[in-house]
Amino acid sequence: MNEISKITIICSNYNSSKWAEGYLECVNNQTNTNFNIIFVDAKSTDNSLDIIKNYNFKNTINTKIISCTERIPLYEAWNVAIKESSTEYIMNLNTDDRIYAGTIELYTKYLNKNPEIDLFYGPCDITHDEKHQFSNERFNWPEYSHENLINQCICGPFPLVKKSAIEKAGYFDRSLFYSGDYEMWIRMSLLKCKFKRIPESVGSYFFNPVGLSTNPETKQRAFAEDDAIRKKYKI
Repeated sequence: MNEISKITIICSNYNSSKWAEGYLECVNNQTNTNFNIIFVDAKSTDNSLDIIKNYNFKNTINTKIISCTERIPLYEAWNVAIKESSTEYIMNLNTDDRIYAGTIELYTKYLNKNPEIDLFYGPCDITHDEKHQFSNERFNWPEYSHENLINQCICGPFPLVKKSAIEKAGYFDRSLFYSGDYEMWIRMSLLKCKFKRIPESVGSYFFNPVGLSTNPETKQRAFAEDDAIRKKYKI
């Protein structure tokens, strides 16, 4: 009998046909395939949902697809997936990002050794290559402190988080457009949740030129949302 899964990957999908195959492949090729994945499709108009539905996952990966009847915000989609999850830990993974083959195995090792930790995070490789074949630089985040977290979102982009900690904090704020994850980590910090930085990079973040926080047309609004969050929670 397979060990009970402890981790659920949550994925908000909207018109991601450009990324879907590479995304599904990186998830399916994990060295530890004892995990769940929940897709929330926000009423895509391309064929990305069909690609996900027709993908042949390994039989130890438990999958669930939730198809929304209307376009919903990103953080609402995350909340939908978290509420549907049945595991102790969740990890968000955006469709244009990638985790390495050993990520689930590595995170499982850390959570088994550190059951008191509510959020694990580590350095993150950055690529400008759509296929994630090489990385250009790295987000080498500092050790956790509330002050460091206020200064920058040190936990991104794919931390491993206890579902119970998110429930305690009250789920993600669906009114936020760019920085709902950052705001959640600050709320968790104020609730004295326990954060742990790990030394290994678990994935590659695509510096998407048309992404919400990297697009020149929208990144100033993303910066403004970050600043508003810092002012709200700074102590």
